[in-house]
This record gives sequence, C-alpha cells and structure tokens, in this order.
Amino acid sequence: MTVSSIEERSTPVSGGVIVDLRAYVVHAPIGEPVRLSFGTLSSRRLVLVEIELENGMIGIGESWVNWPPWAHVDRVAAFEQGIRPLIMGGDPGDISAIHDLLVARLDPMGRQADAVGPMYQAISGVDLALWDLAGKLAEQSVVHLCGGSGATVPVYASSIGPGSDIESTCSDLVDHGFDQVKVRVGFDRETDRDLLRRVRKCAGDGFGIIADANRAWTLGEAEAMTGVLMEYGVDLVEEPLRDPDLAAIEVLFESTGLPVAVGENLYEEEDFIRFADSPAIGALQPDVTKNGGFSPILEIAARIARSGCALMPHCYGGPLGFMASVHLMAGLGTRGSIEFPIGPMAPFWGMVGGPPAIHDGVVDVPSGPGFGFHLDEEWTASARNLP
Repeated sequence: MTVSSIEERSTPVSGGVIVDLRAYVVHAPIGEPVRLSFGTLSSRRLVLVEIELENGMIGIGESWVNWPPWAHVDRVAAFEQGIRPLIMGGDPGDISAIHDLLVARLDPMGRQADAVGPMYQAISGVDLALWDLAGKLAEQSVVHLCGGSGATVPVYASSIGPGSDIESTCSDLVDHGFDQVKVRVGFDRETDRDLLRRVRKCAGDGFGIIADANRAWTLGEAEAMTGVLMEYGVDLVEEPLRDPDLAAIEVLFESTGLPVAVGENLYEEEDFIRFADSPAIGALQPDVTKNGGFSPILEIAARIARSGCALMPHCYGGPLGFMASVHLMAGLGTRGSIEFPIGPMAPFWGMVGGPPAIHDGVVDVPSGPGFGFHLDEEWTASARNLP
C-alpha cells in the first residue's frame, strides 16, 4: 500500500457482536537480570487480551507492562473493570468506533491520574485483538487488509548491555544477517564506553549501533556523553534526555550533530508529526502495544513517511507486538526497520513456537490470517502459572 492510498484500505469484516473479553498475564523468567539505566528486570511479563465473538472466533492482542513491576496487576484491572463493560455487544468490524470510544472514556481518566501511558497501553491490546479478528474473519493477513504486498521487512537486533556475552552475541548477530544492534547505555561513562568499545570491536566497522539511554541524562550530561557515543560510531541515540522536550532535543542535536530517536512514550498524533518534522529526529519509534494499537500507529506512520523521517517501531514486549509491527511496516512500505528482541530481551518466542528466521537483515511477513501467529497453548498455559 502506498502512503497516499491509506484511506482506501479494506473495511474489516464483521462476525457478529463481541461476547467476551479476557485478559491474563504471561510471565517469563530470564535468568541473568537485565540492567537498564533506570532499573533492573529480573523477569518479563506481558498481558494478553482475547476478544471473542458470538461465532466463537477469537482475536488476540498484547499490552506492554514492563514498568513499573506491578503494571500487569493494574492492566488486568483496567481490562476487566474499565474496558470490558464498554465493548460488550459491540461490532468488531467497526474498529475505529471502538477505538474512539475507549479513547474518549479512558484518556480523561488517565490525564486526571497523570497516567496517560497505561490507558493507551490497555487500549493497544484491544485494538490489536480487533485487527487480528478482522484478518481472521476476512481470511486475509492484516498486511493485505492494509492494501500492502511487502514480503519482507528490515530488522535490527535489540539489545546488548551490562552482563551480556558481547563477543558471542555479536558473532551470532553477524552470522544471522543482522547489520545493526541496539546497545543499552546511560549507566556511567566508563561502563558505557566499555560496552560500545567491545561491541564495535566484535561487530566491525560496518555494523550499525544505536545507543539507548532510556531517558538517563540531563541536556548537559547528554552533550558530555555524545563524544563517547560518536567515538564508537553510534548512528542514533534513543531517548537521551530525562525530559523528552523537542526544544531540548534540538539543542542537543545542534551542539553534537547526533540524531535522536523517540516515540515509544508519545501519545498524541500531533506530537509525532511535530517531532517528525524536526531535523534533530533521525527516527520515530511508535509501539503498537503502547501508543494505542495498530489503528493510530497506521495513521501516524503514514504521516511520518510523508515527512521523510525513518520509522523504527519499538518492540520490547512479546511476539504479537512484533508481528503486528511487521504487518505495519509491510503495509506502508516505508523507510526504516523494526526492533527485534534477542537473548534475555526475547523470552516469549516460545509462545508462538519460536522466533522467525532472520536472513540478510530482514524478516518475512507472516502470511496467515490476522497477524499470522498461532499460540502454543501448552507454553502459554505454563507461563500463566509462574509467580
């Protein structure tokens, strides 16, 4: 599908009314804890949401709940108490109407509680489940519902940080056809320098590096650290500033020349467009499990593509979000690549029978109905019973 024809995509087929919504937590131990600039992950969780129609068909969505550690408890309550009563008896074919209803009801609550993100993360799960249903009802993949025909999508590896077996990981990435990796930074100067030095040495000069600071620095600290990033050939720095204000990002870019990536924590369409139009922004990173689902990101991504800014969907949850992002990129045919979690970042691939193969830096677009995944019921059932 071309960007100009996005409004002409197929209308999802209805299959009767919604008769049930179920939300449940999937846990995954990850062995060695994963250090980030603001905290440590000792396990991973995500919330799956199932929407069932009167004909028995089920669509499955995913909601991001990495932080805070108790986010999964709040999310299930939001689905059961806030969202389920709103969508029971609704028409699953009118995805836009359901999305608009949820935003109208939940956005004001989120703003009042200063918790807009969790509301949109919950809406994301519903919207993804409805698109999965739409494809299953039409017996088409979502990329075809969008009018797209792409067979592959570029990916980059995510991520390497303290505690990673850097030498072995870099060797595996090269062998599997990756040409770019994300490195977690924002710890201290020497830790960050050592990580980048080892990755550059192992991966080679032609390998792309993205540095993700996870909002670790003030503007002054980011300016001071940029010299280290550029010393090791970092192409892009993700969320460098504690306060992701566009004006401050532009000051950072003007003083250093290093482009910035943002997007997973933006929730207004106009904010995405405002950032996309700035020369300081090298890539935008919406997340279909965080920013409201497939519907708004499809529209936002089309507008981003018109601006010429690269699109690099954020994927730090589970395989459903990743596959939805693949359909998004293939449907738009836009410039950019998708985050592909590796190692401890990717404990959920067993949910769908294992990770997809990467070849020559790309992944194949799933061709089955909906988002093209099949849940491994045995794996998922066992993951629901973890503490």
